Amino acid sequence: GNSDTNDADKFRFDPALMEALELEEGESVASQRTVSKFLNEVKQKDLEGLADWLLEFYLRNHPVPRKCVYLYADGTAVETHGKQEKSTRRGGKYKKEMLFPLVIFDDRGWLLSCLLRPGYAAEATTILPELEKIVGRLREQWPRVEIVLVVDGAFKSSKLLNWCEKNNVFYLAGYASTHPVKVMAKEDAKLIEKKFKKAHGK
Repeated sequence: GNSDTNDADKFRFDPALMEALELEEGESVASQRTVSKFLNEVKQKDLEGLADWLLEFYLRNHPVPRKCVYLYADGTAVETHGKQEKSTRRGGKYKKEMLFPLVIFDDRGWLLSCLLRPGYAAEATTILPELEKIVGRLREQWPRVEIVLVVDGAFKSSKLLNWCEKNNVFYLAGYASTHPVKVMAKEDAKLIEKKFKKAHGK
Protein backbone atom coordinates (compact mmCIF):
# COMPACT_ATOMS: atom_id res chain seq x y z
CA GLY A 1 0.00 0.00 0.00
CA ASN A 2 0.96 3.64 0.32
CA SER A 3 4.09 4.48 2.31
CA ASP A 4 2.05 6.45 4.87
CA THR A 5 -0.27 3.41 5.32
CA ASN A 6 -3.42 5.51 4.86
CA ASP A 7 -4.92 2.69 2.80
CA ALA A 8 -4.54 -0.05 5.43
CA ASP A 9 -8.30 -0.32 6.10
CA LYS A 10 -9.01 -0.49 2.37
CA PHE A 11 -6.77 -3.50 1.82
CA ARG A 12 -7.06 -5.39 5.11
CA PHE A 13 -9.82 -7.60 3.71
CA ASP A 14 -8.38 -7.89 0.20
CA PRO A 15 -8.87 -11.55 -0.90
CA ALA A 16 -5.50 -11.76 -2.67
CA LEU A 17 -3.64 -10.40 0.37
CA MET A 18 -5.50 -12.74 2.72
CA GLU A 19 -4.71 -15.69 0.46
CA ALA A 20 -1.02 -14.73 0.28
CA LEU A 21 -0.84 -14.51 4.08
CA GLU A 22 -2.73 -17.84 4.43
CA LEU A 23 -5.34 -16.29 6.71
CA GLU A 24 -8.34 -18.30 7.82
CA GLU A 25 -11.92 -17.15 7.24
CA GLY A 26 -12.76 -14.33 9.66
CA GLU A 27 -9.13 -13.26 10.08
CA SER A 28 -7.69 -10.06 8.68
CA VAL A 29 -4.49 -8.02 8.69
CA ALA A 30 -3.92 -5.04 11.00
CA SER A 31 -6.31 -2.10 10.90
CA GLN A 32 -5.32 1.46 10.02
CA ARG A 33 -5.38 2.41 13.70
CA THR A 34 -3.11 -0.50 14.70
CA VAL A 35 -0.61 0.20 11.92
CA SER A 36 -0.46 3.91 12.75
CA LYS A 37 -0.03 3.17 16.46
CA PHE A 38 2.81 0.77 15.71
CA LEU A 39 4.62 3.23 13.43
CA ASN A 40 4.31 6.10 15.90
CA GLU A 41 5.43 4.07 18.92
CA VAL A 42 8.68 2.80 17.41
CA LYS A 43 11.51 4.88 18.90
CA GLN A 44 15.19 5.19 18.05
CA LYS A 45 16.12 3.00 21.02
CA ASP A 46 13.86 0.24 19.63
CA LEU A 47 15.68 0.36 16.29
CA GLU A 48 19.05 0.32 18.05
CA GLY A 49 17.89 -2.67 20.09
CA LEU A 50 16.98 -4.56 16.93
CA ALA A 51 20.38 -3.74 15.44
CA ASP A 52 22.19 -4.90 18.59
CA TRP A 53 20.18 -8.13 18.54
CA LEU A 54 21.88 -9.21 15.29
CA LEU A 55 25.30 -9.09 16.92
CA GLU A 56 24.13 -10.83 20.10
CA PHE A 57 22.41 -13.53 18.04
CA TYR A 58 25.68 -14.07 16.18
CA LEU A 59 27.65 -14.46 19.42
CA ARG A 60 25.10 -16.82 20.95
CA ASN A 61 25.43 -19.07 17.92
CA HIS A 62 29.24 -19.10 18.14
CA PRO A 63 29.99 -20.29 21.67
CA VAL A 64 33.48 -21.48 20.71
CA PRO A 65 35.91 -18.51 20.43
CA ARG A 66 36.99 -17.75 16.88
CA LYS A 67 40.66 -17.10 16.17
CA CYS A 68 40.02 -14.75 13.25
CA VAL A 69 36.96 -12.95 11.90
CA TYR A 70 36.77 -11.16 8.56
CA LEU A 71 34.21 -8.34 8.45
CA TYR A 72 32.85 -7.51 4.99
CA ALA A 73 31.13 -4.11 4.81
CA ASP A 74 29.27 -2.54 1.91
CA GLY A 75 26.29 -0.41 1.02
CA THR A 76 23.35 -2.02 -0.75
CA ALA A 77 20.99 -0.01 -2.95
CA VAL A 78 17.33 -0.64 -2.09
CA GLU A 79 14.97 0.81 -4.67
CA THR A 80 12.01 2.69 -3.23
CA HIS A 81 8.57 3.48 -4.63
CA GLY A 82 6.39 6.40 -3.66
CA LYS A 83 7.53 9.16 -1.34
CA GLN A 84 9.41 7.19 1.30
CA GLU A 85 11.23 9.12 4.00
CA LYS A 86 14.95 9.71 3.26
CA SER A 87 14.65 8.12 -0.17
CA THR A 88 16.91 9.86 -2.69
CA ARG A 89 17.32 9.79 -6.44
CA ARG A 90 20.90 8.76 -7.27
CA GLY A 91 22.55 8.72 -10.65
CA GLY A 92 25.76 6.99 -11.66
CA LYS A 93 25.47 3.23 -11.62
CA TYR A 94 22.24 3.36 -9.56
CA LYS A 95 19.85 5.59 -11.56
CA LYS A 96 16.90 5.14 -9.20
CA GLU A 97 15.09 6.35 -6.08
CA MET A 98 16.68 4.44 -3.22
CA LEU A 99 17.71 3.96 0.36
CA PHE A 100 21.30 2.88 0.97
CA PRO A 101 21.61 0.51 3.97
CA LEU A 102 25.03 -0.41 5.30
CA VAL A 103 25.46 -4.15 5.85
CA ILE A 104 28.31 -5.94 7.62
CA PHE A 105 28.77 -9.72 7.28
CA ASP A 106 31.40 -12.07 8.61
CA ASP A 107 33.35 -14.50 6.42
CA ARG A 108 30.79 -17.26 7.03
CA GLY A 109 27.87 -15.18 5.78
CA TRP A 110 26.42 -14.14 9.15
CA LEU A 111 24.80 -10.69 9.21
CA LEU A 112 26.24 -8.66 12.09
CA SER A 113 24.84 -5.23 11.28
CA CYS A 114 22.25 -3.62 9.02
CA LEU A 115 22.05 0.15 9.30
CA LEU A 116 19.27 1.88 7.39
CA ARG A 117 20.64 5.03 5.76
CA PRO A 118 19.31 7.73 3.44
CA GLY A 119 19.90 7.22 -0.27
CA TYR A 120 22.53 9.97 -0.30
CA ALA A 121 24.60 8.43 2.54
CA ALA A 122 28.34 8.06 2.07
CA GLU A 123 30.15 4.87 3.06
CA ALA A 124 33.12 6.29 4.95
CA THR A 125 31.14 8.63 7.21
CA THR A 126 28.73 6.02 8.56
CA ILE A 127 30.74 2.83 9.05
CA LEU A 128 32.98 3.86 11.94
CA PRO A 129 30.36 3.90 14.76
CA GLU A 130 29.11 0.47 13.66
CA LEU A 131 32.64 -0.87 13.40
CA GLU A 132 33.55 0.41 16.87
CA LYS A 133 30.51 -1.33 18.32
CA ILE A 134 31.14 -4.65 16.56
CA VAL A 135 34.88 -4.79 17.24
CA GLY A 136 34.37 -3.85 20.89
CA ARG A 137 31.74 -6.55 21.40
CA LEU A 138 33.74 -9.24 19.56
CA ARG A 139 36.80 -8.55 21.70
CA GLU A 140 34.74 -8.51 24.85
CA GLN A 141 33.53 -12.01 23.95
CA TRP A 142 36.79 -13.27 22.40
CA PRO A 143 39.75 -11.24 23.77
CA ARG A 144 42.32 -12.86 21.45
CA VAL A 145 40.34 -12.70 18.21
CA GLU A 146 42.07 -11.26 15.14
CA ILE A 147 39.79 -8.97 13.14
CA VAL A 148 40.17 -8.09 9.45
CA LEU A 149 38.01 -5.45 7.76
CA VAL A 150 37.34 -5.84 4.03
CA VAL A 151 35.94 -2.82 2.15
CA ASP A 152 35.93 -1.44 -1.37
CA GLY A 153 37.22 1.90 -2.60
CA ALA A 154 34.05 3.76 -1.59
CA PHE A 155 35.20 3.53 2.03
CA LYS A 156 38.45 5.42 1.42
CA SER A 157 38.88 7.47 4.57
CA SER A 158 42.05 8.23 6.48
CA LYS A 159 39.94 8.48 9.63
CA LEU A 160 38.65 4.92 9.18
CA LEU A 161 42.02 3.38 8.31
CA ASN A 162 43.83 5.29 11.07
CA TRP A 163 41.24 3.98 13.52
CA CYS A 164 41.89 0.44 12.29
CA GLU A 165 45.63 0.80 12.79
CA LYS A 166 45.27 2.32 16.27
CA ASN A 167 42.87 -0.45 17.31
CA ASN A 168 44.79 -3.38 15.84
CA VAL A 169 42.21 -4.13 13.15
CA PHE A 170 43.79 -5.40 9.94
CA TYR A 171 42.19 -4.19 6.73
CA LEU A 172 41.95 -4.91 3.02
CA ALA A 173 40.72 -1.74 1.32
CA GLY A 174 40.01 -1.10 -2.32
CA TYR A 175 41.89 1.65 -4.08
CA ALA A 176 41.11 3.58 -7.26
CA SER A 177 42.87 1.98 -10.24
CA THR A 178 44.69 5.07 -11.52
CA HIS A 179 47.67 4.92 -13.89
CA PRO A 180 50.29 5.59 -11.15
CA VAL A 181 48.78 2.83 -9.00
CA LYS A 182 48.82 0.37 -11.94
CA VAL A 183 52.50 1.17 -12.62
CA MET A 184 53.53 0.78 -8.97
CA ALA A 185 51.54 -2.45 -8.56
CA LYS A 186 52.53 -4.00 -11.88
CA GLU A 187 54.95 -6.63 -10.56
CA ASP A 188 52.66 -7.57 -7.68
CA ALA A 189 49.71 -7.88 -10.07
CA LYS A 190 51.69 -10.25 -12.31
CA LEU A 191 52.63 -12.43 -9.34
CA ILE A 192 49.03 -12.55 -8.11
CA GLU A 193 47.78 -13.43 -11.59
CA LYS A 194 50.33 -16.24 -11.87
CA LYS A 195 49.36 -17.70 -8.49
CA PHE A 196 45.65 -17.40 -9.28
CA LYS A 197 46.01 -19.21 -12.64
CA LYS A 198 48.04 -21.96 -10.97
CA ALA A 199 45.38 -22.49 -8.31
CA HIS A 200 42.21 -21.95 -10.33
CA GLY A 201 43.11 -21.93 -14.02
CA LYS A 202 42.26 -19.10 -16.40
